[in-house]
Amino acid sequence: MKQVLFIILIAFFSVAVGAETIEKSFPIDGHPTLNLSNISGNINVLQGNEGEIVVKAENPNPEVEVIFKHAGNKVTVETKYPRHTKNIKEGVRFDVWVPMYSDVKLNTV
Repeated sequence: MKQVLFIILIAFFSVAVGAETIEKSFPIDGHPTLNLSNISGNINVLQGNEGEIVVKAENPNPEVEVIFKHAGNKVTVETKYPRHTKNIKEGVRFDVWVPMYSDVKLNTV
């Protein structure tokens, strides 16, 4: 029984350690625009503070890259998956806070 519990704890902590959380804040002076493309995973959009866009990404896959670009009032976020994604079981989860009056474009598969 102790061995089973030990194996379960090892599996749980190995999954938790492998996940990466990225949080970035982007200052915005004018009318904000967010473009977010995510191949696999959830995207939650919430009302945030004026003058900034905040993006939090929970990425459980070290093979998946989250790319951020910021130019002026436009923020672009995309996920880049390797060509062979058979071993990826869970997608990137995004929480995004944008000002009330923002242009938001979300792309998912």
